[in-house]
Amino acid sequence: MRRLLELGLLVTSINLNYQAKQPVTNSAIFATHDQVHSGESTCISTNGTSAYTCSFGLINKALLKYTVGMQVFLIPDVDSANGTLNIDQLGVISLREPDGTTGATVVHGHGYEFFYDGKVFRLKG
Repeated sequence: MRRLLELGLLVTSINLNYQAKQPVTNSAIFATHDQVHSGESTCISTNGTSAYTCSFGLINKALLKYTVGMQVFLIPDVDSANGTLNIDQLGVISLREPDGTTGATVVHGHGYEFFYDGKVFRLKG
């Protein structure tokens, strides 16, 4: 304090209630957490049947409805040539080849990318 007075500086108070502030970012420039993770749609079924089930609520936010164009990355636990998928108990949807009519062939332990066309999940191909 003495040195400060010698320099001609007058200290009137010290703020002891300092609180760290969260950085403010512009979400138009920097993606938010939800924007970055909104595309997370990995479905790992472990029920032992070709009626695959999974829940996004375990890793992110639960799916509220199926939407046209949504994509799902499925890792099945059993082989199937005509399986179904039920995400977050929204309803059973058929898994199809890219043509939309033939049942999709999947092998357990491998990953498959599907998209919802409004009626079925089609294998991206």
